[in-house]
Amino acid sequence: MRTTVLTIAMASLTCLAAAADTSAVELNVAGILPGPSSGTVYVSLCSEAEFMKGPCALKARAKADAASLSLKIESVPPGRYAASAWWDFNDNGEMELGSYGEPLEPVAISNDAVGVMGPPSFADAAFDVPVTVPVALTFK
Repeated sequence: MRTTVLTIAMASLTCLAAAADTSAVELNVAGILPGPSSGTVYVSLCSEAEFMKGPCALKARAKADAASLSLKIESVPPGRYAASAWWDFNDNGEMELGSYGEPLEPVAISNDAVGVMGPPSFADAAFDVPVTVPVALTFK
């Protein structure tokens, strides 16, 4: 019995320590033109391995019903990340792409990073977590 109680206590402390090693990241998204059917804004925090390569593990979404939105992603481990936002105009849950794979719906990248003949680099978009100010993303 004593061993069981000690094991449970140690497991609880381990969980608390793991939770203390994470941060919440607030993302402020601007440049939204709300209307009667404005769609949904999706935001992602991506590690370098995930950036522009597929779905990122850390994400949030909100209805595009205001000119700007504030979204929060909880339990983010410390590290280097880049943020991206995608505005799904038609609310179909899929990014519309052109014939060359370019997005046809608005996207925004942290640090206003812009690519030349392709996506921006992770280095241009990256920031460190924990971060003390909201990360800004602006649709242009």
